[in-house]
Amino acid sequence: MDFGSLETVVANSAFIAARGSFDASSGPASRDRKYLARLKLPPLSKCEALRESLDLGFEGMCLEQPIGKRLFQQFLRAHEQHGPALQLWKDIEDYDTADDALQPQKAQALRAAYLEPQAQLFCSFLDAETVARARAGAGDGLFQPLLRAVLAHLGQAPFQEFLDSLYFLRFLQWKWLEAQPMGEDWFLDFRVLGRGGFGEVFACQMKATGKLYACKKLNKKRLKKRKGYQGAMVEKKILAKVHSRFIVSLAYAFETKTDLCLVMTIMNGGDIRAVAGPRPPSGRSCTETRLGELLAALPGCWGGGVMSCVHGPALRRVLCRPVHCTEPRWAATPAGARLWVSRSRRAGLGLLTACLHLPLPGSSAGGFGARFPALWARAGGRGCGWENRLLLPAEAAELAEEAGWGPVTWTPAAGNVRISDLGLAVELKAGQTKTKGYAGTPGFMAPELLLGEEYDFSVDYFALGVTLYEMIAARGPFRARGEKVENKELKQRVLEQAVTYPDKFSPASKDFCEALLQKDPEKRLGFRDGSCDGLRTHPLFRDVSWRQLEAGMLTPPFVPDSRTVYAKNIQDVGAFSTVKGVAFEKADTEFFQEFASGTCPIPWQEEMIETGVFGDLNVWRPDGQMPDDMKGVSGQEAAPSSKSGMCVLS
Repeated sequence: MDFGSLETVVANSAFIAARGSFDASSGPASRDRKYLARLKLPPLSKCEALRESLDLGFEGMCLEQPIGKRLFQQFLRAHEQHGPALQLWKDIEDYDTADDALQPQKAQALRAAYLEPQAQLFCSFLDAETVARARAGAGDGLFQPLLRAVLAHLGQAPFQEFLDSLYFLRFLQWKWLEAQPMGEDWFLDFRVLGRGGFGEVFACQMKATGKLYACKKLNKKRLKKRKGYQGAMVEKKILAKVHSRFIVSLAYAFETKTDLCLVMTIMNGGDIRAVAGPRPPSGRSCTETRLGELLAALPGCWGGGVMSCVHGPALRRVLCRPVHCTEPRWAATPAGARLWVSRSRRAGLGLLTACLHLPLPGSSAGGFGARFPALWARAGGRGCGWENRLLLPAEAAELAEEAGWGPVTWTPAAGNVRISDLGLAVELKAGQTKTKGYAGTPGFMAPELLLGEEYDFSVDYFALGVTLYEMIAARGPFRARGEKVENKELKQRVLEQAVTYPDKFSPASKDFCEALLQKDPEKRLGFRDGSCDGLRTHPLFRDVSWRQLEAGMLTPPFVPDSRTVYAKNIQDVGAFSTVKGVAFEKADTEFFQEFASGTCPIPWQEEMIETGVFGDLNVWRPDGQMPDDMKGVSGQEAAPSSKSGMCVLS
């Protein structure tokens, strides 16, 4: 019997069972009740001091942080005078992610609902010039000036009111909970997925929420012996700084006795080279879609001054994330409304089709419009049937909250790609546009890097060109398939050899790849004048909607099988030998403590919302008074009237 293969089968079975099926039906059952009970909001006496240390700016709190945004929107929903601004905000976001064919209709409805003086939701705070431009324009970005005006309005008096409300105190509770130490004991390891230069990557599960992650364990002794401290810290800081749906997110950083651990987005679908392929019936090839997602990832790094893919491995190790979506069927509200939600294969696995049925005004539940005015207004003031529409998971969850039957959550993403390795990335200082160095994967490094010259972001595009060539030709542009080439010879080929293109390349893909692999960086296609328009308008992407791609709304060309583990057999991954002769000093201990910074706010808050923990803990009293958890009153001590699990928001 092959016990190595048996070990892989057993480990894969445990991992697949934890991962659950596509609808994540096993998610709640996989939570550890002991650790879930430790996720408890503190009394205000413990978190009031956070007022002095937190950044209380409107943008950072109410737009960037998921829980802050959710609580601010709940505050607006609970105050009728702010309802029009909130609904306009949401509808502009809905317009920006709508299908091209639906945008004219949505634009007309939006203008009628918010920009006409006689409209019930008329936004009188908007200036005449902004309104006039919104009425006259069309196409992508039409309502962006309007959205900026709405957010500017909400960032003034409404935001100040929010800071004086119970919703802000709830935000302080969540920030206190976010700052609590979470280490090795909070995570359950499954099988090893891969191995790097300093350690291994394991699939793991956050015990309290049941969410799966990848845990990159960097061996402390190996890091010190191979002088890897600086590189490890740079990668950790960059992962914590960059937030993009096309780059893995760092959720936790902690230390164990032997390792420094980075807990990141798990990518279950395997290497991108295994899923790039022929053109599917939809008209977009896997290559076009995957390449578009990689292009969308690069500005996400640059916005933080990060040269992300300079050295090749980051682009080579791009993985696919699977569908992970919980779908309730009919759900009834106390007021008699019902919501049917199902996955829309026509529009993309990452979206949901929702049909909301509201009671007729004359029915026994005819007070629905008065009880839930925002939801009633979004349905156009109509009872018994709201046309099917596409909802982002978060929006559908908000509708469920408005309707009053408690939290409904989905985990978005369906077979999209993310850059998964930033171990050799470079972070530029403020005002710096170029850097110098020599590190990376042979065959991916641009000529100017090989020559020891200063280089800028254009080297990212050379690496992207090599990746595109590999995706289409199943080999690199500077060596034959299976050919072993010495690094010195490979360097000469990159510097001098012209690239040949097999018949697999279409005219558009050949032209695009040639433009990326230009040896002169000044002639290379790339990021110019603060824009990627030269790339995005290339004929190769004629069938790609960049707006929908960046919103994660395009149908993925490949969706991983939830019953398959896309990783090598455990015995093929290999194991490290023991590092000997390394002793730690005070400076090492201080570095480890600095590295182990705990939770990263945005990914942690997303986890709390996606897994339903936020909805479970965000409970308000029906009478609108201060909740018992803020007072420090336990469930046993609370009065019966304050035990309601219903979240009353309007």
